[in-house]
Amino acid sequence: MLRVQRLILSELVVTLVLTVFVVTTVLFTALALGTMNRMDGLDFGLILKLLPPLIPMALTFSLPFGYLLAVALVYGRLVSDRELVAMRIAGIHPRVAAMPALALGAVLSLAGILLTGWVLPEGALATLVRSSDMVEQFFGQLASHNRSISTSRMRLSFEGYEPGRGGGTGVFRDFELDMRLGEGRPLKLMGQELRLSQGPDGELVISTPRAYALSSEPGRGSPLESVGPRTLSIGYVEGVGAATDFNALLGAVRVEVKAQGLPLPDLLYLMARGDTPKVPLRRSSTEMHGRLATALLPFLFALVSVGIAFQLSPRARRLTGFLLSFLPILLVHLPLTVAGRSLSDAGRVPAALGMWAPDAVLLVAGVVLLLRAYRR
Repeated sequence: MLRVQRLILSELVVTLVLTVFVVTTVLFTALALGTMNRMDGLDFGLILKLLPPLIPMALTFSLPFGYLLAVALVYGRLVSDRELVAMRIAGIHPRVAAMPALALGAVLSLAGILLTGWVLPEGALATLVRSSDMVEQFFGQLASHNRSISTSRMRLSFEGYEPGRGGGTGVFRDFELDMRLGEGRPLKLMGQELRLSQGPDGELVISTPRAYALSSEPGRGSPLESVGPRTLSIGYVEGVGAATDFNALLGAVRVEVKAQGLPLPDLLYLMARGDTPKVPLRRSSTEMHGRLATALLPFLFALVSVGIAFQLSPRARRLTGFLLSFLPILLVHLPLTVAGRSLSDAGRVPAALGMWAPDAVLLVAGVVLLLRAYRR
């Protein structure tokens, strides 16, 4: 019996490695494309700095479904090749064949706690911090072939850029700078030369000896004279310079760590504190129960997939077990998970109930299928 279990386990491990690799690659590609789509115009070097944190995130989400795929393929083959029938004829109990998948699923669930508790939030936080570094993104866009740079608060167009000798220095030629001032007031600066440098604390400094300015509503202290509300004023200004204001214009903001970016110990501490001004208790509780419920998925997926395989006829096609194993996940578990998280975040149901109910359904279904197979 141990030899049979070792053979099944070895086949599961090999298939698991291949399936997790394929699923992780697909998820990583989707996450990478989404990240690059949000940051259009960046050079390849900066993109490479943003992508590494996405790998553990993709692995965390792909592990349960990769294992479901591996169990469905391996036990589907055992059914189609009539190896399960041969085991029953030889007097081997079905639990002998089921034990390798369940044991490996339990080990992967323990690994899932590590991934969802520490690896996933660390990757999410690193991605958020790097994607929020607007100064680094600004320099990254300078290396591209585009002659314009856009953020949520400004747009800089230019005919050419001449890099300086030091890093982060250079001169824009024939530039147009469109900005949004306080209360959304627009201001356009146009000139022949805009100098860029980086201060000692990393702040960006821009200056121009002379530029033309257009504003629809000049504010107090503006070098332009207001000629009436909602009117256009045109003039020129000399000696324009900005440092920290330009960083704010890029959209640089402080990164606020939420429940999704906290490791498991910090999340438990946040729950012990109760409601906070920015994170209600129900959200931190939903996040914690959701992570633990997600970590248990490899074991539950194996339980359901093996139970379905034991119900199949030896004449069934090899892909039948594969398709039937995914039906409960797609039709029952995923909708219940989405609905449970939504209701838990809204406070309509307790977080433990909303997050653990989908897993409980899979657990009951898997146990019933295995008991039915044991009695046959």
